[in-house]
Amino acid sequence: MAKLEELTAADVILRILDRVGTSVNSTKLVKLTYLVDYLHYQHYGSTLTGFQYMWDHYGPNALGHAIISEARKLSRQGLVTTDSYPSIYGGDTVDFTVAQGVRVKPLPPHAEMLVEDVVSQYSSLSLEQITEVSKQTQPFRSADQYSLLVMEQLAPAGTTTESDWDAYQRDLEENGSLSLEDVKRRYGIE
Repeated sequence: MAKLEELTAADVILRILDRVGTSVNSTKLVKLTYLVDYLHYQHYGSTLTGFQYMWDHYGPNALGHAIISEARKLSRQGLVTTDSYPSIYGGDTVDFTVAQGVRVKPLPPHAEMLVEDVVSQYSSLSLEQITEVSKQTQPFRSADQYSLLVMEQLAPAGTTTESDWDAYQRDLEENGSLSLEDVKRRYGIE
């Protein structure tokens, strides 16, 4: 098991791919990695990967397409296989899969739980659905078009101020809460 201080972005990406267990479209890989980083920042005040994220038309994306760059490096190292095919938007779309026989080392326990939670909740969503979920996160909603997402807006757990709590309560009253079951119903997931 990797220690948190020894953890690399490649370790996180490889573990996400391993936990999904099937090929993962590049867009979905970006969104799953973002959601892991987003939740980690909420709880611990830092991302697992160290990536910065920006506002992109298709939802949050790592600055400089760093997630896909790391996944391609893993492919060149033989740890990940790729399958490319034409995208409806032009260019190619790439699916990533952990290469056969590769043993992926576990992450520190709290990181394992985050990855498992994100993968179990979101990996079965369609590209449109997971993109919409990622666009609903507070850093994305608060960002200007094509600007960096400010994760610092997310106070680590236990640091909620009274004004944050009041704003959260107002948001719940206006929009209601959204449970995992609500997400499943909204998107027709069984």
